[in-house]
Amino acid sequence: MMVPTQRLELKEAEFSHAIDLATYHNDKRYLEHYTESPDTLALIALFKKWAAATPRRNHQFILVLRGCGTAIGCAALRMEGRPTGEAELGVELNPDYWRQGYAREAVSTLLELGRTELGVARFLANTANTNRSAQRLLEEFNFSCVESQGDKHIYSRKTHVF
Repeated sequence: MMVPTQRLELKEAEFSHAIDLATYHNDKRYLEHYTESPDTLALIALFKKWAAATPRRNHQFILVLRGCGTAIGCAALRMEGRPTGEAELGVELNPDYWRQGYAREAVSTLLELGRTELGVARFLANTANTNRSAQRLLEEFNFSCVESQGDKHIYSRKTHVF
């Protein structure tokens, strides 16, 4: 599955994306909001496993710049272990691409995909207490903070499924 947006392609994970992802997974700016750098190859293997699952419950995409093919982040709708009609939304970006509207573009696309193609009526998201930019982005899309757990906030957004 590939989902195009104005400036991005949301693509299935491939091991060829590993170098671009590992570059920002080890960036100190990225790590301000995470406890440690993830194992990029293990993540890609997990994403590929999710893509092959039947029925598919997790939709994890690599955010790729249209035209040049550079992977600049990840975005997901994860429904595994959640009640029917509910998904966790997540987006992460290479810090070199922060504050340029890419996360907004990805979130908008995932909300539409979830609502129209996957039947999602309630979206959840969580973010580090320190990540005010992510919190503002969620609030732009009518998410509300419903709970704080330790060092993170849990956000929720309900939508109507037509």
